[in-house]
Amino acid sequence: MEQKTSIGLLGYGVVGKGFFELLADKEAFNIHRIAVKHPGLHSDIPAGLLAASGYDIISDPEVDVIIEAIDDAEEAFELLKFALKAGKPFITANKKMIATHLPEIIALQSAYGVPVLYEAACCAGIPVIRTAEDYYTDLVNGITGIINGSTNYILTAMGRYRYRFSHALQLAQEAGFAERDASLDIEGKDAACKLSILITHLWGIYIAPDEILYTGIQNILPQDLRLAEHTGGSIKLVAHACKTNEDRFVSYILPKLVFRENILYSVTHEFNGLVLSDTYGDEHLLYGKGSGARPTAMGLWNDLQAFLRGYKYRYKKQVKPEQFNNDYLLTVHVSIPIGLKLPKDLDLVAYSDDSRYVYYTGTLSLRQLSENDWWKHKG
Repeated sequence: MEQKTSIGLLGYGVVGKGFFELLADKEAFNIHRIAVKHPGLHSDIPAGLLAASGYDIISDPEVDVIIEAIDDAEEAFELLKFALKAGKPFITANKKMIATHLPEIIALQSAYGVPVLYEAACCAGIPVIRTAEDYYTDLVNGITGIINGSTNYILTAMGRYRYRFSHALQLAQEAGFAERDASLDIEGKDAACKLSILITHLWGIYIAPDEILYTGIQNILPQDLRLAEHTGGSIKLVAHACKTNEDRFVSYILPKLVFRENILYSVTHEFNGLVLSDTYGDEHLLYGKGSGARPTAMGLWNDLQAFLRGYKYRYKKQVKPEQFNNDYLLTVHVSIPIGLKLPKDLDLVAYSDDSRYVYYTGTLSLRQLSENDWWKHKG
């Protein structure tokens, strides 16, 4: 009989439990041991599977591969380093850990000859990284898309069903779409990590998540959603990165007015949609569920299958970030509470008002947004 692949599972939250359940009927695999932070909270795990720590699992000679699904990025990175030194392949859904330490992770894989796979860290079960690497090699000029299912779910609930923000967020958390620390999703941090990873795989340019211009949906007002609806569109949290020419580069994550004719308009609820623009100007859509236990578990499963086929990422030669095109212009809408003033020297014009807000529109450059953060503040 064919020998089973023995798996060490780190973490048993929404994603870890989802992966455990996915493997329940896979005869060629077995979960050998599971490490959890608080064993007393997991009475559903057979006692014989529980390990004292992730390090004990990695050191176990019977474990063939490590599946990591914990929410602490720095602890996950320490476990990754320990696993590679021990010769154990490491599969993870931890986008913050990967994005923060990607140059080091690339170097560690090269040093120890052991792969790290993390497709599930970008868009859950959508094979974004492998599609970009294996099919669109050197042919992608830009990417635009919805890469955070939690914020998309919240905006759908607020826009279509008129839920309050707090209620929509609660529903997203209860469904397992939103992180325990909600700020990771709603403030755009999660999307920034994913975009950072994708930029590295597409162009060999490493940009740390906090170097990407971004904000989330934390300050979106109900009237913003109504205005979008009246203009024939909806608001989405959109990530964008592209080469404007051979030497200039643009990247940002911002709430965007998306009209009906845009392919992203129909991407709703917890779904993700990523449009890749090729060198001929054609667009290609990758679409699927971007958060939740099952889609993320599917991403981990597909990485496990890829590892067994001998797959490794073929990283492009790493180059320094190209010159950012900070003169890139955006057309913007801004809602300002009555009594507050906009910063000076902004080319914005008040076009309407009501009992609480004055509404402005105009153009701003990425430079104007990157040099201050007034536009991120509540109100």
